[in-house]
Amino acid sequence: MDVQYLRDEAVRTRVTEGLDTGGWRSDRRCLPGTRTWYIDRIWEWVRSSDGPALCWLNGVAGSGKSSVSHELAATLHAKRRPYSCFFFRHDDAPLALSAVPLLAYGLSFVSGLRDLVVQALERSNDTRVNPTMEEQFVALIVTPLQEFATICPSTTVVLIIDGVDECPADIRPSFLAAIRSGAPRLPSSVKLFLASRPRGDVRGFLEVLQPLEIPLAVGAGRDDGDVERFLQHELQTIRKAAGLERTWPTPQINKDAAALASKASGLFQWARLLSALLADRVRPREVVARILGVETPTSPTPEVNLDALYTEALNIALPAAADDQDLGPLYRQVVGTVVAAKQPLTVSAVCTLLKAGDGDGDNPDEAIRALLENLGCVLVLHRIRGGAVIVRIGHPSFCDYVTSRQRCPSTWFIDLHLASVSLGSRCFSLMATNLKRDICGMGGPSATNKDVASATVYRHLTTGLRYACTYGLTHISGDSGNSHMLETFLTEKLLEWLEAMSLLKLLDAAVELMQRTLADLDQQNPFISCVEILQDAIRFAGRFGSIINKSAIHIYFSALPFTPQGTALYRIYSARYRDLPRVTLGFPESWPEELCTVRNLGGNHNSPRRLAFSAGSSESLLALSTPTHLVTASPLTGVQLGKYRFGGSEGIAEMPIALACRSAYLASVTAGLLLRIVESRSLKETRLAFPHSSADRLPSPNSLQVMCAVFNHDVNTLFVGCRDGRIQLWRLHRSSWEPDNDIHPHSHSSAVRCMATASGLLASISQRELKIGPYGDSKPPDVGGDALKLSTRWLAEAHDPANGDWDVRLSFAATSAASWACAVSSHFSAPDNHNIYLFTSDDQRNKKILTSNSPSYPVYALSLDASMLTVVCDDVLWRWNTASHALLEKRALLSIDITRLDRFPAISPDGRVLAFCDEEVIHICDLVQPPDGRPDNTPSIKAAGVILNNNCYIVKAGKQQWLARVRDDGTSEDIAQLGEHSIEHLAVSADGTKLATLSFYQGKTRHGLLEVADLKSRRRPTTRWLIALHDSFTDWDICGMEFSATRRHMAIVFFLSEASYICSCDLENGSLRWKQLPGKMRPLAAHSWRGEELIVVRTKDLWKVDLETASGNRHELYSRDPYKMATSYARFSDAESSSLLEMTSRLWNKPPWYTVWNTDTVVQEEMKVKRTVAHLEVHQKNSFGHWVLDNMGQRVCCVPEEYCSTWRIKSQCSIGHDRLALLNEDGALLVVDFQPMMGYFNRMSS
Repeated sequence: MDVQYLRDEAVRTRVTEGLDTGGWRSDRRCLPGTRTWYIDRIWEWVRSSDGPALCWLNGVAGSGKSSVSHELAATLHAKRRPYSCFFFRHDDAPLALSAVPLLAYGLSFVSGLRDLVVQALERSNDTRVNPTMEEQFVALIVTPLQEFATICPSTTVVLIIDGVDECPADIRPSFLAAIRSGAPRLPSSVKLFLASRPRGDVRGFLEVLQPLEIPLAVGAGRDDGDVERFLQHELQTIRKAAGLERTWPTPQINKDAAALASKASGLFQWARLLSALLADRVRPREVVARILGVETPTSPTPEVNLDALYTEALNIALPAAADDQDLGPLYRQVVGTVVAAKQPLTVSAVCTLLKAGDGDGDNPDEAIRALLENLGCVLVLHRIRGGAVIVRIGHPSFCDYVTSRQRCPSTWFIDLHLASVSLGSRCFSLMATNLKRDICGMGGPSATNKDVASATVYRHLTTGLRYACTYGLTHISGDSGNSHMLETFLTEKLLEWLEAMSLLKLLDAAVELMQRTLADLDQQNPFISCVEILQDAIRFAGRFGSIINKSAIHIYFSALPFTPQGTALYRIYSARYRDLPRVTLGFPESWPEELCTVRNLGGNHNSPRRLAFSAGSSESLLALSTPTHLVTASPLTGVQLGKYRFGGSEGIAEMPIALACRSAYLASVTAGLLLRIVESRSLKETRLAFPHSSADRLPSPNSLQVMCAVFNHDVNTLFVGCRDGRIQLWRLHRSSWEPDNDIHPHSHSSAVRCMATASGLLASISQRELKIGPYGDSKPPDVGGDALKLSTRWLAEAHDPANGDWDVRLSFAATSAASWACAVSSHFSAPDNHNIYLFTSDDQRNKKILTSNSPSYPVYALSLDASMLTVVCDDVLWRWNTASHALLEKRALLSIDITRLDRFPAISPDGRVLAFCDEEVIHICDLVQPPDGRPDNTPSIKAAGVILNNNCYIVKAGKQQWLARVRDDGTSEDIAQLGEHSIEHLAVSADGTKLATLSFYQGKTRHGLLEVADLKSRRRPTTRWLIALHDSFTDWDICGMEFSATRRHMAIVFFLSEASYICSCDLENGSLRWKQLPGKMRPLAAHSWRGEELIVVRTKDLWKVDLETASGNRHELYSRDPYKMATSYARFSDAESSSLLEMTSRLWNKPPWYTVWNTDTVVQEEMKVKRTVAHLEVHQKNSFGHWVLDNMGQRVCCVPEEYCSTWRIKSQCSIGHDRLALLNEDGALLVVDFQPMMGYFNRMSS
């Protein structure tokens, strides 16, 4: 199978470069004639058709479990039986993360399964989503095997998973949960074989599945002779290799093997360790005698003999370590690095890391390599494709031994914590030395990560440096002694590290690392600056994550320039990088409350939408439903993770009344019981029906009307409340939703209005009562069977017709049946009246905590532990302690528009994030970190137009419009008062002495007003001229305004659907002359270089028009554009003897086509022109912003979408003198200076 179907770049690299992929190895098989009883028992289970689907082989470390697993896989392979296998490695955490994809990849080699696996991998190959292991197992293993079982029902497929106990502790629960939930879904023809130590957590997960358990017996007197036979074979091999056939006869070998086997206590690892030790010695018989002479203390645990052998093996391998002042520390550094590493390192990476913290290197490579070779009995050196050598620990038992102070002598003991911290320090030293801006030589900002080949990335980011970037922060986590080093890293190398992580496709991992580091620093708090920079960096990566993922180099060109300038991150790094764009006006001082936005949702902007956050505290997902789509997104970055369109017309008009999500699993249900499920990247729609036993007892069809619905937090149970008060449950069994035959015992006597669930409890409210009780089989052990029934006075008042329409909502949270909280809000429409009441397990009285007369509905949520209630009402945030009803926080939310909060908003379960819809946008706001109160550097004036030359000129909006010059500090200087009509366009003369504005009145088809201000005169008089338009100008557009070179005429270029027009206004007498330019081509630019001649360029021609006589000549533009692209934009630049025309054509999937023309001869020329900022490329549905292009069509910067999402480019954008000015929808001004950046590019090109 082509490795392109493997979504994980790390997995593809392992496969293509011949690295460890978790497969079986022939040198790890059982010796023929050993472990026969266990192998026969396993084969009997494989052949059985009615036995358990799961077999669990367990035993202590070193008992030979993995050898049995390797033997089983090798035998299946030799017999061409369908199988796949995966072997966990204790020292390779990244390999464990890829366990399920690699297991699926192994199935692709089975005849008949290949296409099914490929289809599953293709469906799951959405790189925007990181599915859980449970979802991976179902999508990549269960689903293909279920389809295969329908094709070949009699074919047995065996899945072998070895070393589950060696799976890292933070990954093991997820993997075991995937096995526990996925194994029952496997068809009966699939056999699942697991091997591990009998750990408590492993046993707890597997016992539920009732496996066939096969324990490996070890210990004194329990050897079945397999270890002795193995030792005989190994000693004979060593004798032959050393040429000792005469001096070491077979009887003596058998005797030695029997004596050694008695010390092994049935542990195969003891025998393998001895074999490896003897293979490296010149006199193996002397080593055997020495081992037999070692007295081992009597102990019932077999590990004691193994520890003694490890000690003796190290004493033999490094006899001078105890006395040598250099060898002992070198041993601790080398072995400490290998043991503490989060994944296997190459020898060169070990050498690089060890020398990183030693200046010029006190430990030469030769000494490190010699030490590794001497320790061949406990460390394995494995050569991979390309010639690199991987260092691995020979067996997990050595790691347990060498890091235990009780089991290991001080000479060989490795303090794992100190080794990890030391390795982290060396990682930071390596990053400080090797990380740099544009480390892979991407060049300019037009390059993307896809343009950089993997070989280039790996050449510049070497193995050691990649390891340092990936795990450096992990190694120093929780160690306050490295805070100063962390502070240096954050203030000098943070952005270069983020660049490297983006190139390695690990930006999400970088954010998680920073979050964990920040949590540790919050507890220690040794350096406030570290906390502040990390907070900024997390917001930085979230806010600009989309563009950084696309192109790492835009960390500097797009993300840093638009970072709030009052933040520590901007202050530090803007001083380091001075050749970047600078926001000179309109920059924010602090991070906004709005974290990010989600766009392009589907459906029209008037359609209602429903939002839901994932309930798990460890998950981070936002779900949205429209009448036509289900959408998932990250609430931290705004990146859209999935978008699923509803299938048939049947469901398009039905909006959900309940929505829930759990990781990549979504569920929604409508009032018509149309259930929509998103699983394995596909949408399924099912129409649910009430069970017959329940429906038969219904008094009338009207009582079947669904009033409300809710899913539980695990999204495997659906509750539906009906008009007649009954509550019906549907539960997820395998892949289908099945109803309970009986209605819920805690139903109501009147219509159920709202429901919520938590911790096995269901809270439901009707017109008469609130009930809280367990929901059947899913209740936890501490939940009783009775429901709590609460009747309140305000519920009875709800029936009063004078109160108008009545609505009720509730939020419920619980940690157990004895600890819960419930918040209920009621709304009366005559007049608007909102009340929120709070119930708790300790105080079941209805405590009214908030009353509001706001027309918008309050938004509220309880924390998962039921300790805090968060409410947003009237753009104010409130937080209460549920136990004491004490108000914890009250503050205004500056970025919240209360008119938006009726569109089904949602608060995350932890109370940190608010999400609400506004037309085609989801706004996600931070409720935790309040703004620091620093004002933004935004001009206090509101502008209606802007234009740039050496200065920035604006038109002040208001009843009295003024032309003003904006100073660098944001203040303005009034120049001339203008008319009252809305300004459509501005122009400034080339010498900066005159400025013109164009406005229209009595409708755009009647009259225009041209006002020209003399900027040089102290009085600054304004001249006004009327421009009468023909009645046919009903659908026109202004393409530009331009002064003639003599400043006597003003030319206005119009475009209609059929032709272009030039209106020439004589600024001395106001006379008008018109010139029509036939053709449907839109004018791109106009320029007057000399005299009264105006040059107008369109996509395929150029016109030279005399503004005095309105006569002109057309010149054809013949381009050698190989793609035949239409010209996107054009600009003029004046040379010493002529005016040059620069034209650029651009398509999204083609490189830009750039040409330079001499306007005198209208001939294309080959010449070098200085790079300047020229154009703003607008994409209405761009997820992260709009691109600023230079005159050659190259992208130089991305302006975030919040600055330019709704403005009109023709009147509210100006580019000049390598500066960009924008006006947003509120008339706020943004000015970006690109001069330092373009100067840097021009210096580099020259």
